[in-house]
Amino acid sequence: KKGFFIFQLPFKTIYAYGPIGHVICTAGKEQNAECVILGSRGLGAIRRTILGSVCDYVTQHMSVPVLMVPPGDSR
Repeated sequence: KKGFFIFQLPFKTIYAYGPIGHVICTAGKEQNAECVILGSRGLGAIRRTILGSVCDYVTQHMSVPVLMVPPGDSR
């Protein structure tokens, strides 16, 4: 949220339950989102294939741009 305030970007916090990828896509469509911004945990290709990726799901199911933010430096 801090970065959104610095750059004065509009955002909305929504609380919902269910399969997270589906919930994000549904909320984005209901809110007429212009863009979806998601954080990525940086899992390797094999782990992501086994566990699935919310970012991959949302990217494939949304008709608006999806920005995936990689994990920050742990320092």
